[in-house]
Amino acid sequence: TQTVTIATPPTASFSVANGSGCAPFTVQYTNTSSANAATYAWSFPGGTPATSTAPNPTVTYATPGAYSATLTVGNTAGSNTATQANVVTVGASPVAGFSATVSLFTATFSNISTNAGTYLWNFGDGTGSTDAAPTHTYTADGTYTVTLSATNACGTNVYTQQVVVLTSPTAGFTANTTTGCGPLTVQFSDLSSTNTTGWAWSFPGGTPATSTGQNPSVVYSTPGTYDVMLIASTGAGTDTFTQTAFITVNSVPNAGFQQSATGATINFANASNNAVSYLWAFGDGGTSILENPTHTYAASGNFTVQLIAINACGADTFAQQITVAGPPPVGAFTVNQTSGCAPFVVNFTDQSTGNATAWQWVFSGASPNNSTQQNPTVTYNLPGTYSVALVVSNSYGADTVLLTNYITVGAAPLTNFAAAVNQATVNFTNLTPGTNTYLWDFGDGTTSTATNPVHTYTVSGTYTVKLTATNGCGGATQQQTVNVIVVGTENLADAWRLRLFPNPSTGLVNLEAFGLPQEEVHLAVFNALGQMVEQGMRRFDAAQSTQTLDYRHLPAGIYTLQLHIGAQTATVKLVIAE
Repeated sequence: TQTVTIATPPTASFSVANGSGCAPFTVQYTNTSSANAATYAWSFPGGTPATSTAPNPTVTYATPGAYSATLTVGNTAGSNTATQANVVTVGASPVAGFSATVSLFTATFSNISTNAGTYLWNFGDGTGSTDAAPTHTYTADGTYTVTLSATNACGTNVYTQQVVVLTSPTAGFTANTTTGCGPLTVQFSDLSSTNTTGWAWSFPGGTPATSTGQNPSVVYSTPGTYDVMLIASTGAGTDTFTQTAFITVNSVPNAGFQQSATGATINFANASNNAVSYLWAFGDGGTSILENPTHTYAASGNFTVQLIAINACGADTFAQQITVAGPPPVGAFTVNQTSGCAPFVVNFTDQSTGNATAWQWVFSGASPNNSTQQNPTVTYNLPGTYSVALVVSNSYGADTVLLTNYITVGAAPLTNFAAAVNQATVNFTNLTPGTNTYLWDFGDGTTSTATNPVHTYTVSGTYTVKLTATNGCGGATQQQTVNVIVVGTENLADAWRLRLFPNPSTGLVNLEAFGLPQEEVHLAVFNALGQMVEQGMRRFDAAQSTQTLDYRHLPAGIYTLQLHIGAQTATVKLVIAE
């Protein structure tokens, strides 16, 4: 009998029950080698442990990635090795993140999450989105807490950030009364937009003269007409609303009169101020409620005439003694012409009756402005409407002729206007006095003859607007330039993604644009009041371009950078710190 030993090398093989999962991921390796294997040598790159001699080891992978495993089995006859590449795949949990750019009420979100498959946004105002990079429009100013949940097979990660929506206000107000007798108490009511946080009132002639209250009460003691101004403010800017001649404070009347006589008939000329009704007592028992009565006395003598002038604020009395004597002259005059262009020469001719022996002329606005000649000649050098008074007298008395607004002197117009620009629409206010016709040239090939036209431009740019005003004495032209921005239906921000850094800064910043290359881009800078403080052309001639902008000369504050290509526009906020 003899023993024969048969020994053959083993065959290596192995398997895993589940080869993919999320870190940390534990894998159970199962040895499926031939039964004659006596020893085991495992290698697990990236795993813990990295090696093992157990038949069926357990290995943990802490880092995401794809990993291989190797098993070498042996016996007395030899060894065999089996390797499986990428036998284990370890996934990573998502990391949520985003940035936000706010323009007026619209927030544009840039998603910077990693390893995420789906997204859930909560905009902090009760609304949300599942878009990767949404744009959301808020309905009111405020600070909103925005949350982004990023999810994949390995879980969910949440990132939270506050978004501040802050817009400029719109100022406005009304009052419980605007007219009355002094002292007049006026209660003002703020009508500014609801996002207003500050109020700065100005009340010329009132007490107090200024206020920072929302609905102040003001007392006006002195008669007159007064303007009221309100500046409404938020952290984003201010708006000014002014009511010109808004408050009228009336006073008690001031009674007075003049008289002229024709024999025993006296003509009374009322010279009262601020009166609405009158009561005359002629000193002989006669009365009248006419404004300018005529009264005939039955006998000569001295009479005290009393006038009571009345309005809603009270009454005033004026008394004067008159003497009824023989017939005084009756004044009258004519002129060669009553209207013309400066310098305007007028010849006055006395037409008085009743044997006048003296003449006293008063010419408002003329040279000379008075004369004792019977038929004087005067010159009006300045445009306006002027009164002429003539007092004729003799030994029995005097008569006064007062013709108000009798002489009209014209001049070539002093053309002037103002322009209020709102993007492509310009509201023109005609500030030219005393003009008959107007011709507007808007600088884009169109014209208008309206007094205060509103014109909408179709192309962004700088236009020279001319206003030619004409009257009977000639014409004059005034011109101004207006800068308009036409916002089209296409939005440059849809094609570009802008990044401004550092922001806030001292004014030296980099503007980075991702998107379509552009050779000519109009860049304008507006302050918090909407006023353009800088403009120029820039080149963004690559899909990703960076321009260095130097605004260190501008004061600290919040600015808006607007980029325009044709009818397209994009904006980004710039904060210049102290």
